[in-house]
Amino acid sequence: MRVLGSQRPPGPPGSQGPPGPQGPQGLLGSLGPPEPQGPPGSQGSLQACRGHRVFQEKMATGPPGTPGINGSSAENRGVVYTRWGRKTCGANSTLLYNGYIGNGRHDQPGGGVNYLCMPDSPEYNSPGTVSASASIAGVEYESYSFGVFPSSTFQQNAPCARCYTGNRPALMMIPAKRTCPDDWPTEYEGYIMTEYYNHNHQMTFECVDAVLEHVAGESADKDGGLFYFTRSECSKGS
Repeated sequence: MRVLGSQRPPGPPGSQGPPGPQGPQGLLGSLGPPEPQGPPGSQGSLQACRGHRVFQEKMATGPPGTPGINGSSAENRGVVYTRWGRKTCGANSTLLYNGYIGNGRHDQPGGGVNYLCMPDSPEYNSPGTVSASASIAGVEYESYSFGVFPSSTFQQNAPCARCYTGNRPALMMIPAKRTCPDDWPTEYEGYIMTEYYNHNHQMTFECVDAVLEHVAGESADKDGGLFYFTRSECSKGS
């Protein structure tokens, strides 16, 4: 006969023991058989997004652009020139516009130094006037009665024409020559004219048409801008 005592409550858990040693590495298992290749997917389209617009990889071809003037090659590009003293262009050129020759006044030392071909119907940005400014005056022929131009040309206002030639790759004015180099056609010939040598206002030399015209009804002697003949002065070697 055994006599059992009453059951006691369990004691607190003991502290954790140190980790045991690492076990040996297991063997590498063999690879399984390869899976069959799936069917190819549908081809996508390359897209780029810019400003909420989507551009597809293959864009539709747009309409052809308008052809350039007489083709796009450099040898067929045209040039623009001014025909001083005439309202029209040569037979091989197209008139862009015509008008009056203007420049700074002959008695003012400042202002521009080039002659301008001013259109006969000008447009203005502002109708106001300013007190500090430069002047553009009409140009008169100061040809007198030298027998070069008709006597009726004296004091008349000079016209001009802006011309375009589409079959010329270059343009030049040759002073002191009446002929052009071989294969260079002549647009017009004339006389070199500019401002008077003793005036305050210096201007460029321009080739004024030998068969010149003048602006009708503008014969008043206002002496704004002026055209004088040039005279050669011989020097050693020329």
